Amino acid sequence: MRKIFVDTDVCMDLLSGRNPFHKAAEKLFSLAENGKIKICVSALSFATIDYVLSGNYPSAHSRQVLSKFKTLVQVLSVQEKTIELALVSDFNDFEDAIQ
Repeated sequence: MRKIFVDTDVCMDLLSGRNPFHKAAEKLFSLAENGKIKICVSALSFATIDYVLSGNYPSAHSRQVLSKFKTLVQVLSVQEKTIELALVSDFNDFEDAIQ
């Protein structure tokens, strides 16, 4: 099965209904739901998504959304070496460097 790494922004497009990319994110994640692809996300994505969602919804709702989302994805851990490489990378966005 093909594995695809998905950035936090794409996850947020799906979970918060952000336009104009919400429909594209829905299509991507429906492929995972139907077993056609395996979506991988960084563990960091869960913290970021919870932070953003909890600004708009009660914490319990945010956690419920993340629990359902977790069933669609494989969570990849962030290792110390990843942080070291991100610190010296050319990425302007530190979160993107970690991912």
